[in-house]
Amino acid sequence: MPPPPPPPPPPPLVDDLVEEVLLRFPPDDPAALVRAALVCKRWRRLVSGPGFRRRFSEFHRTPPMLGMFCNRELIRVSHFLPTTAFRPHHAERVPIALDARHGRVLLRGEDWALVVWDPITDEEWKVPFPPKCTGVPYWTAAVLCSADGTGGCDHLDCHRRPFIC
Repeated sequence: MPPPPPPPPPPPLVDDLVEEVLLRFPPDDPAALVRAALVCKRWRRLVSGPGFRRRFSEFHRTPPMLGMFCNRELIRVSHFLPTTAFRPHHAERVPIALDARHGRVLLRGEDWALVVWDPITDEEWKVPFPPKCTGVPYWTAAVLCSADGTGGCDHLDCHRRPFIC
């Protein structure tokens, strides 16, 4: 008599249940979400879906401090000092960091150019230096989300939104 056929595989977990598990990943270890997205195409779709980042931010509310930039003025570079396992690309030696808010870092590049950098996606945007500041010996700058207080941005997920410096 032949052996009985193997039992059928269990049905896959429903997307809502998998997403609820992924939402509970620790926010101070973004690499864990990347590893989860590599499990299968379905999980990658869930993690990279349009609503997941917002739900993840709402669930954890206070974003973790992934690290800080330490400026070394004499050699005109900043060093990223991590406080978690997160290591942004190209953060070993970046130009002088002027400000960091809403997941973006404002850098003073070569020839006093301003660069807005997203260390998570490694995207950069060059910002023209304000002509009124040319020749001013001491200045600083900040990067802000351009949505006003009533514009609907709660700053939980404003990475892709326009910014102002």
